[in-house]
Amino acid sequence: SMWSLGRTKILEEPAKYITHLDHLTLQIWDDNAEDNDIVDIYLDGALFESNFVIQNKYDKKKKKDKPIKEIIIPMSDIGKVRKIELIAVSQGKYAECTMRLRIPEIKELATDRGIDVHMRTKQKTTLTIKRVEK
Repeated sequence: SMWSLGRTKILEEPAKYITHLDHLTLQIWDDNAEDNDIVDIYLDGALFESNFVIQNKYDKKKKKDKPIKEIIIPMSDIGKVRKIELIAVSQGKYAECTMRLRIPEIKELATDRGIDVHMRTKQKTTLTIKRVEK
């Protein structure tokens, strides 16, 4: 359900995945100019992380990558679905709220370049992840 723009995958909804793990790591960074893009992250409709500022992975001053900001997402019980929603609070100085997203534990979302997500203010991107037995 994802298509490719050059070599970067674009997240296409409905984005539905499965895992047997009891938690996942959500990694988010800005691949363009760091321009104060901000998102709220909801889990199953409840605010989980407020005003998350999306930062570059590459530190221009130090000329090296800095650690990607990670959010640990606790999964629900086996058989249950966890809904992760990213809502753009601010699209920063330039155009849209842009980010790369990666969940290393889910093969389709584990790409090095990350999955491309673009949103206008108040727009929402939804991932649903079902926990299954190992």
